[in-house]
Amino acid sequence: NTYLVSSAKGKVSSRHQGICPKGWHIPDSTEWEDLLKYVDLNNGDEPTGASLQLSKYDGSNKFGFNGDLAGIRSAYQDYNTDNYGKYYYANSQARYWSSSETKDYPGYAYFWYMGAKNPMLSSYERKSNGFSVRCKKD
Repeated sequence: NTYLVSSAKGKVSSRHQGICPKGWHIPDSTEWEDLLKYVDLNNGDEPTGASLQLSKYDGSNKFGFNGDLAGIRSAYQDYNTDNYGKYYYANSQARYWSSSETKDYPGYAYFWYMGAKNPMLSSYERKSNGFSVRCKKD
């Protein structure tokens, strides 16, 4: 797919449905930030990630997000096996895509990192990585 290595600007609407069912969309960076601000203001001193994680990871799941630490599928080469697409971090972290691409790096988009008992943090990575996706109701 061309848009895994280049920008999809002009092809992705502000409410990008992507793989989500009709009436739902992949949240952009602003929507993720709004969610995390709300959680941070309403969860006491608990880290945002713990407030959104399933209890099997010692999270409280206070907001019904049901965050599953599903791990990632890497787009990078594993030099030990010479394979691409290896899975990592199951049961210890999840990364959730946003629909927002970076401005300076074509083929990269923003994601939110969730680890056991950690706040959720944002970064960007190659869109060819296999990260989790959450859908938000329109």
